[in-house]
Amino acid sequence: MTLKCEEVFVEERKVISRSEARALGLNRYFTGKPCKWGHVAERRIEGKCVECVKEDIIKNAKIYTERASLWQKNNKERIKLWRDKNYRENLEIHREKSRKYKKENPEIARKAMAKWKLKQENREKLRAWWANRRARKSKINGSFLKSDVDSIFQSQNFQCAACSVDLKEKKFHVDHIKPLAKGGSNWPWNLQILCPQCNMSKSSKDYEEWKASKFKCE
Repeated sequence: MTLKCEEVFVEERKVISRSEARALGLNRYFTGKPCKWGHVAERRIEGKCVECVKEDIIKNAKIYTERASLWQKNNKERIKLWRDKNYRENLEIHREKSRKYKKENPEIARKAMAKWKLKQENREKLRAWWANRRARKSKINGSFLKSDVDSIFQSQNFQCAACSVDLKEKKFHVDHIKPLAKGGSNWPWNLQILCPQCNMSKSSKDYEEWKASKFKCE
């Protein structure tokens, strides 16, 4: 007996009703019957045939692309937070992907990095990267992102944590409250923003120890 392609396809799939799929917590179900457009395919719980959905996306690709671009434009902060969260939770995976890409595309990676370094907004990212790299080489626990530095800076009202000088339009240093040399971690909760004078004066001293010396910026 020779089976038609559609019949073989149906046999390979487990036929399940919409109500049964919903009860099992599935987001798709398969009836084995063609949709009104003739597709013998899985259907979404809301009832749409997956092949019909694919055809609709292809047919209206331009409209969906414009919608996606508009959503991204209006949700930049939300996307940034999600990316930071994803990066932090999958740190080693992202690092390995980056190392692999740079190894396979050295010239492209070099040019991209040179261009990236020229942007003002990437300076703090670069600082964070170097700080994390030094901490890893010293086998110190923790890491932080530019978004962590931004959050800390904002919580300090863009002022030096020690002398309260306004740093909004000035250079600043990211300081470890408990120095790495004295067992401090590289996590965001051990960071603060200091003006260059305060940070150079504090050096590798513990913050409270240094603060007790009553140093004041000139």
